[in-house]
Amino acid sequence: MQASGRKIAVLGATGRLGRMLFRAPAASAPAGPVVQLFAHSRRSGHAIQWDPQEHRAPADVLAGLLRGMDVVVNLTGSTPTSGGTADQFDAVNVGLAETIVRAARAAGVPRILMASSASVYGRPRPEQAPFKETDAVAPLTQYGQSKARMEERLLALAADQDDVSILRFGNIAGADALLGQLTRQAKPVSIALDLFTSGGGPVRSYLGPHGLYRAVVALATAPGPLPPVMNVAHPVPVRMEALLTAWQAVDPLAVEWSFRPAPAGAIERVVLDTGRLGQVVRFDAADPAEAIVRECIAHCRGSARGAA
Repeated sequence: MQASGRKIAVLGATGRLGRMLFRAPAASAPAGPVVQLFAHSRRSGHAIQWDPQEHRAPADVLAGLLRGMDVVVNLTGSTPTSGGTADQFDAVNVGLAETIVRAARAAGVPRILMASSASVYGRPRPEQAPFKETDAVAPLTQYGQSKARMEERLLALAADQDDVSILRFGNIAGADALLGQLTRQAKPVSIALDLFTSGGGPVRSYLGPHGLYRAVVALATAPGPLPPVMNVAHPVPVRMEALLTAWQAVDPLAVEWSFRPAPAGAIERVVLDTGRLGQVVRFDAADPAEAIVRECIAHCRGSARGAA
């Protein structure tokens, strides 16, 4: 945590994305704005300890803990790996999100960043086109549907204010289905990638851990109001085989991979238009695959040392 600067409360700080935010500053570009990150957890030992299940009026309790903060970043949520019913997803991704917005407003926090997901978009329409924030949403999974319902609820709450911005994250390296395997499983990991008629594998919008930190801090400290919905990813999408090849170059024994014919219905491109984000934070325009992998490996190795 920095000695001074804008105070940012990170709710869900012990989840995968939260841990990335707190590990990334030491390796990120030092020229960025000075901020203080305050971690939230249900357990003791963190700056903000709050368990909504333990309080009869959780919004009131949380509001007291958030007073004096300049920004709230909400990373809490049920993810695809959590499983559960639609109601269970909604209880966290919709109900808890609304509680957090109400608490932050009661505490007088001027900016609230709420994590959503590119999964709200569903299948590309038309195929290959980057998703824009103005596109209609058509999520395919219960997780994506709960995030879409969260967005609808929060946008209705924010209709007369400009304090809430919903962040539709693309793939975050290490928290994603592909590279996440390499950070959590014993070596070597065997992976089969879908091969499409274009001659390549799946194409996705990504960010590495340090890119995630840069984007969140830039959005937290940007002057003036933010758009109500923003895609968050590197502006240059990557092919998954480029990520695996880059990983092998650093750690040849970590992964064995090959192509398989893409099955019917497989989606080649899930790409986000990042024009709005580009007005706030700039990334190197080069192919980001190697940098993303380096960041991911540095993060997961650092996490392993911290857990030892």
